[in-house]
Amino acid sequence: QAAATRPGGSPAPPVSATTDRESLIREANQHFERAQQLLRQGDFAGYGEENHKLGEVLKRLAENK
Repeated sequence: QAAATRPGGSPAPPVSATTDRESLIREANQHFERAQQLLRQGDFAGYGEENHKLGEVLKRLAENK
């Protein structure tokens, strides 16, 4: 599997421990909550950005089972 990359092109660090997975889960939840808040405010551009960030975190979780 290819490693996820960050916006600058550098590879994302692998998830190597349960605490890392838990950290990614918390990060995903933060992006989800922020996206929902922005959607309620009618900020569709911000919602899209947070949704994209959420997707990136979920990819990192999926690649590091």
